[in-house]
Amino acid sequence: MGNHPFFILNFYMNKRFSLILFSFAVIFYSCSSTKEEIKEEKRTVDTSYVFDKIPAEDLFQFENSEKKSTTFYLIQIGAFSTLDAAGKFAKSSRSKLNKDIKVEFDELKKLYLVRINQPFTNKNEALLFRDKINTYSDYKDAWVVEVMEK
Repeated sequence: MGNHPFFILNFYMNKRFSLILFSFAVIFYSCSSTKEEIKEEKRTVDTSYVFDKIPAEDLFQFENSEKKSTTFYLIQIGAFSTLDAAGKFAKSSRSKLNKDIKVEFDELKKLYLVRINQPFTNKNEALLFRDKINTYSDYKDAWVVEVMEK
């Protein structure tokens, strides 16, 4: 019986089958969870903490920089290199336009800016007013300036 070829084939087939069966058993056992693991999962769910509602007076509000700055529009009617020339133009413009005229020195441009001191919050309104004063020859070069105030 020991030398019979079917005996050797049968021996190897049983070993191979046993190995496959053992592998399935190990995989199945390792994938299943124990009762302790299930209890542990339930315990973590049961002990979760729900935060209490924080009263409004305890909340900290961050300041929004957009709320602090305001954009408005001015009509600039001239720019001059001397204060004297800017002052004369501003004086004649006050009587012609019947508006408050302001002279400011711009450090970057090194010019005295002459502007109508009537801020517009809407750019279209400022453009309409600019178009209205463009009919005067002294103000045909007037333009709208956007100003950010903090």
